[in-house]
Amino acid sequence: MASELGGAAISAGGWVLVLNAHQAPATLGQSSYDPGSMNQDIGMSMIGGDLSPGPVIWLTDTAGRNEDDASIARWEPSDDGAEQYLVGGHEPRGAYQLGRVDPAGSFLEGPVDVSAVARWGRRDDPFRRHVQGDVLWAWLDDPGSTTLHVARVRSGGSSERAPL
Repeated sequence: MASELGGAAISAGGWVLVLNAHQAPATLGQSSYDPGSMNQDIGMSMIGGDLSPGPVIWLTDTAGRNEDDASIARWEPSDDGAEQYLVGGHEPRGAYQLGRVDPAGSFLEGPVDVSAVARWGRRDDPFRRHVQGDVLWAWLDDPGSTTLHVARVRSGGSSERAPL
């Protein structure tokens, strides 16, 4: 399988990785990169604290559509203590999809198209978990752009500051 790491987040038992990969078996030479056969999808894998890899759980399975630019962050909404993650991916023709998944890769919400309000870069603008549980990321529209955009998904949590 040919793949590209999209991002990583801390999980209850280690880490969780997201990636975009060709589900079709890799072949020798350039034939693996035939757009007509590569079926690139978004997957995730749980990695244990002892570094033991889990299986790839496919979050998308869309023949003829090659998703990429996966990102992930631990999501801890104030009203739900269950382990869950905010995941994002990019579809051809510019659609940015965002959803919530549990550790088994089941969607709890979404994915939804957020292209009108947010996007992220090509594996270089990862989602970040903020101290109060919000998820943040930043991106530039194009190479050379001087406008920095920031997106924030609020958790409803709060963070107490240490006294000075």
